[in-house]
Amino acid sequence: MDALAGEMGMSKKTIYAHFGSKNALLEAVLKNMTQQINEGMTEILNAERPVNEKISGFIRFLHERMSIIHPSFFEDVRLYAPESWAIIEEFRARMIPVYFGRLLDDGIHGGLLREDLNRPLFIRILLNAVQGMMNPSFIMESGISPQSLVDGIMSILLEGILTPAGRKQLTNHKL
Repeated sequence: MDALAGEMGMSKKTIYAHFGSKNALLEAVLKNMTQQINEGMTEILNAERPVNEKISGFIRFLHERMSIIHPSFFEDVRLYAPESWAIIEEFRARMIPVYFGRLLDDGIHGGLLREDLNRPLFIRILLNAVQGMMNPSFIMESGISPQSLVDGIMSILLEGILTPAGRKQLTNHKL
């Protein structure tokens, strides 16, 4: 709190006058972050653009948001303020189905995604991947940047891991 007060050019007393505790300040910061993400993602979804541009817009937006936050911030929140960490996890669990559900629907409707896509399964896999891989402990241990994790998850889930030759071989040998 000393460092924050110093950086903001005010006393700790002034900060505590607005926020009753460190946790209250942290929760306000996290709620503000989730609101900004919600607004940005909603703006991208509501834009009159093709779905592939919306997907690119999502990834660009997430890169921008993650680049301003050091992974150790999230690790500290997870370890020392689990009630605040719950805000992040609940936000992901609520919003991934909404954002990506709409993208999937737009992609299917536009002919870019398979009509037989098991939408609930895809959403569950994406949610589990994000919650597992975008975990601060994993990010710190792996040394992979959050931006690279987003790229990897999206690449694997949207493009798959098979080459065109691999897809052809698998298709020819279906049971």
